[in-house]
Formats: sequence, structure tokens, C-alpha cells
Amino acid sequence: MSLFLDVVTGITIPLVLLIGFGFLLQSRVGMDVTTLSRLVVYGTLPALLILSLSRADLPLAEVQATVLFTAGQFFFLMALGWGAAVLLRLDPSFRPVVALAAPFANTGNYGIPVVELAFGAAYVPHQAIITTVLSVLILGLSPFILASGKGWRASLLSALRTPVIPAIVLGLGLNALDIALPRILAYPLELAAGANTPVALIALGAQLGAGTWAMARAPVALGVSLRLIVGPLVTWAALLLLGLPEDLNDLLLVGAGLPVGILLPIFCAEYGTHARSASAMVAVSTALSPIIVTILVYAARAI
Repeated sequence: MSLFLDVVTGITIPLVLLIGFGFLLQSRVGMDVTTLSRLVVYGTLPALLILSLSRADLPLAEVQATVLFTAGQFFFLMALGWGAAVLLRLDPSFRPVVALAAPFANTGNYGIPVVELAFGAAYVPHQAIITTVLSVLILGLSPFILASGKGWRASLLSALRTPVIPAIVLGLGLNALDIALPRILAYPLELAAGANTPVALIALGAQLGAGTWAMARAPVALGVSLRLIVGPLVTWAALLLLGLPEDLNDLLLVGAGLPVGILLPIFCAEYGTHARSASAMVAVSTALSPIIVTILVYAARAI
């Protein structure tokens, strides 16, 4: 019971309070959600990625294991999502949305705060690696899957203009070359990176407060179930078989309970592919994720 209370009071309640604060602010004062989200995507998250990756001291074997597991998990869950949509006879236009919702977790502006709260700052570089892999996969595959080959080049180039991938490349490059940033640059990055957790969670709360709840219920229920229930179960089974280091096991297991990534409805909107239902998947999974994360953190610490 003490372990459960520690997880709830130390991780779940802070998450819920910050998300709830953002939701309340949005409902009371009507914040500019787009600007708030861009502050994370263009400011605090890139700062955190540059700082954490440039200073990371990760054994090569662990990095390789994280990359391979994340990529394998993505493709397996994507195929599983597509197959489930076919078996349940969903409209074919919903199949790519469900297929991408199943593997595409919000590992950045939700996952990094969760990992930092649950495991400490030392584990953020691992989560940054996971964010890197998923960012490359989702930016590369979504235009093909959702657009059916129409206009994917322009969409991909637009997505690559965001600073997330350049920040990842810069952070890894500094690490590989063993270059330490001068204090005049490192200190502003530290301040911005420190703001990522509260700003990201408040922004998510604001998105929930401003979001539309118009949806096709069956695809949304399937996408959320695959992301929050099937994903953790598949990940747990895979980790039992692979025998990875215990701390990496815990990180990957908890990461399997993260909500649907916020880029999904953005891509869906651009290609006219059920953007409202995709937004509902993000909103519902974000609302339920703290419960799933609590259970997974408790399981990881208890086993």
C-alpha cells in the first residue's frame, strides 16, 4: 500500500494537477492553445533534447536495445492496429488512423515529464532516444499512410522544419564529438529545459479544455484501447522474452502506457482523414493515461 501511495502522490497527482490547471485556465481565460503548444514544440522540448542528449552517458548496447525495441514495437503495433480495424469491419478510411494511433505515443511533451517524475532526470536521455526514433518514424510514414501518395513531399518537408529533429541531431552530434556547450549557451538551455515539464503538462490540459469531442466512437475506442491496454500488454510480453536490463525494462513498460501523440490529428487534418476522431483519441487517451501510468509504475517498482 505504501508503494501505491508513493506512486499516486509522487507521480499521478502532480500530473493530474498540472493537466487540470491547464484545463481550468483554458476554460476560465481562454488561452491561445496553439501558441502554448508551439512554446513546447519550438522552445522547451528542443532545449531539453539538446541538453539531455549532449550530456548523456549511455552505453552503446543500451542505446541499440532502446532503438531496436522502439522500432520493432512501432511496426508490430501498427500492423496490429490495422488488422484489428479490418477484423472489426471499420470503415476503410479509419484504418490508417487506428493503425497509427496504436504505436504512436506522446513520448515528448508528455512522456519526458512522466519519466522525469517516475525515474528521475538520469532516465530522460533514454526517453529522448525513444522520442527520436518515434519522431523519425511518424514523420516519415504518416504522409505515406494518410495521404496515399498525394502531396507527401510537401508535408514531410513542413514537418521537418520544426526544431525537434534538428535539436536531436545537434544533441547527438555534440555528444559524439564530446563538445561541452559554453556556459553562456548552456545556462539558457537549462532554464528552458527546466520549464518543459510544467509547461508541457499545462499545454496538454489546455488542449483538452479546448478540444472538440465530436468523434466516431468505435474507431476512437479501438485506438485508445490499443494504445493504453494492448500496447502495455504486448510490451510486457516482449520484455519478458528479451531479458533486457531491469531499469530499461521499467522505462519501456511505463512508456507503453503513454497517450496518443499530438501530431496524429495534425497529419489527419492536413489530409482530410478523420481529424476530429484523431483529436478525440488524443484527448481521451491523455485523460486516461495517468491511471494506466500509475498501474505500470506500481508494477515496475513492485516486481
